Order: sequence, then structure tokens, then C-alpha cells
Amino acid sequence: MAKAQKTNGTAKKAKASRKPTKGESLQEITELLTSIEKKEEEVELAELELESKREETKATRGVWLTRVNELRELVRARKRWAEEAKQQPLLTGKPLKADTPQPSGSETGGPLDGSTVMFPESKDAWKAYSTDSLTLQAKTLAALQEAGLTTLGKLSDHIRDQGDWWAREIKGVGEKAAEEIADAFAAFWKEHPEFCEA
Repeated sequence: MAKAQKTNGTAKKAKASRKPTKGESLQEITELLTSIEKKEEEVELAELELESKREETKATRGVWLTRVNELRELVRARKRWAEEAKQQPLLTGKPLKADTPQPSGSETGGPLDGSTVMFPESKDAWKAYSTDSLTLQAKTLAALQEAGLTTLGKLSDHIRDQGDWWAREIKGVGEKAAEEIADAFAAFWKEHPEFCEA
């Protein structure tokens, strides 16, 4: 029995060490070439996909850069607007002329009883004016009054205390309404030069 096993083991070694026939070698070479062709096709497809992704990435990066540049321009515009707003008498605290009468009537923001109020030697007479003395849309004015900013003095103090982002603290006042308020203040100072420095 041991001799039979030994012969069997020798037969296997002999078969493994024998040279393949021409048909077997040709078949292996054909299989190898087929495998190479398939891998070449896979590599070509992967290269096409890679190139497509590169183009997508370039396009996405272009969109991103555009958005970044737009954001930078908006920030620059906000800074310019803030600098211009600081030049307004409301924010610079320019002294006012003494003995300036305040116009009366609700349409000018004065006392509601229609009387004329004198502020002798008061440099801050304009602060007593109602916010409705500014030319604003009804919803903007309502938002200011809802926030308790009923006079120009209170509004001015709020803007000064809150800084560049003062409008964020007022419900219903966004960027457009903030610009409207700044424009209304500018118009107020033009209509009331008596409150500006002589």
C-alpha cells in the first residue's frame, strides 16, 4: 500500500512538471491576452471618468470662486455704507444750535397736541422728534415703533450701540429697510439744517 501511495505522489509530480502541449500554451496565451484587453478597456473607461470629474471639478471651482468674489464685493459695499453712515450727523454727534424750535404736529414728529416746543440751549433737540418724522414706508415705521424706537434719539442710540449690524436686532427691518432708514435720515438732515453745525 505504501508503494502505491509513493507511486501516486510521483505521478502527480511528474504531471505538474511536464511541459504543456502547444494547444495548452496557446489557450493560456489567448486567455492572458483577453484579460489584458479587458483591463485596457477598464483603464480607458476609468481615464474617461477621471477626465469628466476633472471638468466637473473645474466648473464647480469656477462657481465657487464667483460666489466668493460676490461675497467679497458685498462685504466691501457694507463697509463703504458703514463709513458713509458714520459721516451722517446722526452718528457723528454734531452739536446742534441752541434755542431751536421743534415743529409741531404728528406729520413732523413733534408733539401730538400741536404745540411748538422750545429747547433752550439744547444741542440734542432733534432727538425728541418722533421716528414718524422720517419719510419711511408704513411697515418700516411700524417695525421701528414695535421695537420701541419711537424717537430719533432712541433710534440713533440703537444704531450707535449695535454698530454695523444694528438692523438685525429689529424684527421686520432687513438690509433694504436699513438703507431706507439711512436715506430718510439723510433727507431729515437736509430738511433741518438748523440741527447741524453752523
